[in-house]
Amino acid sequence: PNTHSSAGGAITPFVAGPTRPDLGQQNVALPTASLVASLEAGTVIVVGMTGPHQTSIGSGFFVTKNHILTNGHVVKSVKDGALFVANKQLTKPLAARILASTASTAPGEEDFALLEVENDVSTGQHILPIATKVERLDSVVAGGYPSFVVDQDPNFFQAFSQGRWDHLGQTQLTVSRGELTAQHTGQNGSTVLAHSATISPGSSGGPLVDRCGRVVGINTFIRMDQESLARLNYAQSSRDAIRFLAQNGIE
Repeated sequence: PNTHSSAGGAITPFVAGPTRPDLGQQNVALPTASLVASLEAGTVIVVGMTGPHQTSIGSGFFVTKNHILTNGHVVKSVKDGALFVANKQLTKPLAARILASTASTAPGEEDFALLEVENDVSTGQHILPIATKVERLDSVVAGGYPSFVVDQDPNFFQAFSQGRWDHLGQTQLTVSRGELTAQHTGQNGSTVLAHSATISPGSSGGPLVDRCGRVVGINTFIRMDQESLARLNYAQSSRDAIRFLAQNGIE
């Protein structure tokens, strides 16, 4: 992997434990409104400039107050100094830099990137808890910012970089529910989760959570089966994500 160490030693994200005040009992399903509120607060849209008047749009989520996990392919072509994250809870867009990314971004292989943002407690970063156990037919919810949300707005990136929240406040997190349908072994022993919660381009890097609001996967790619006209949605497992984070100083 192409990694850059961050100062300050290991940083610990929140991994689901017995209780958490803002999420309640960890093994109790959250009311829909609470689950959506947690996703809206912890999930960000990731926007980067890839060329003149060209942008890359994806999703990510906070694993510490100033670290965000996303997919490597979301930021692969982003120019230096042209990467921002935002959501409705943050008081302003936050400039981000890429601390580490996996070497490959091919479907089925590990595809992660770790971003660092300014540690400004006034902006209200919300860390999503992480769980490592999920079974087939478990209910899951996908959160993210599909690119179709902003495709019709040619001024989106300019407004985003200038912090014009009267404009950006219209960008809404997209959520969809489904079930985990299968767990496959991908390249290099990684685990790929197939699920029925709808994701689209731009959802990449966003969280796949259980009904308790815990991240169990990172949405990464979709496939279309032309013969059956089936749409297949895939996420990388939280176990693989935790291993990637640990390799880069977040244990």
